[in-house]
Amino acid sequence: MTDLETVTPLPDTWMGGDWESLTTGADEIQGADLEKGAQLIGVPMCLIGATFQQGDYVQNGVTGWYVSLETVIGPQAEIDRAYRRNRIPDDIAVPEPGERLVFNEGGTGVYRQIVEYLEAKGLIRINSDAPKNGPWGECRYDILPSEWDVREDIAASVTKIKPDGTRVLSFPIRLLCPRGLRSSEYTNEYTKQGITRYLG
Repeated sequence: MTDLETVTPLPDTWMGGDWESLTTGADEIQGADLEKGAQLIGVPMCLIGATFQQGDYVQNGVTGWYVSLETVIGPQAEIDRAYRRNRIPDDIAVPEPGERLVFNEGGTGVYRQIVEYLEAKGLIRINSDAPKNGPWGECRYDILPSEWDVREDIAASVTKIKPDGTRVLSFPIRLLCPRGLRSSEYTNEYTKQGITRYLG
């Protein structure tokens, strides 16, 4: 039975007022708005979460995975510095300082960097002798998350099983990206022009 002395009291009945008086002391639902990675080029931010899940893109008969990255936009002083250094393109609508956003990445840029980061931090182990670079599917960082060894003491807290039985891995992280994302254009046999994004 719950000790009623320790239960949080009900808030006072709201009698009207401004937004600040309404929300001061309010409990807050944590969430993030979805943003396109292309809108975060040069924008200072700190990544706070990486969630890997299976997508619907099939390449060479394999359904790929993508990572959803939760981030907090840097303070105005850092954004101003990025503008002075010409890191942020003119067509970018920079989010508000402190705004919490999420963006999705797959492929050979940011996705691989995050996998490499998790392995370097000892959070996962990839059992492969594949090289650290190369075409998609030939790099160790393209090994599917379903085949990773997650560190035993955190495995239960970062692993979720969806109702359809697929595995989702969600890691809390703190990865400062003072230069935001950058883009690199390329050509290959599949496309005449493509763009891959990278962290700073």
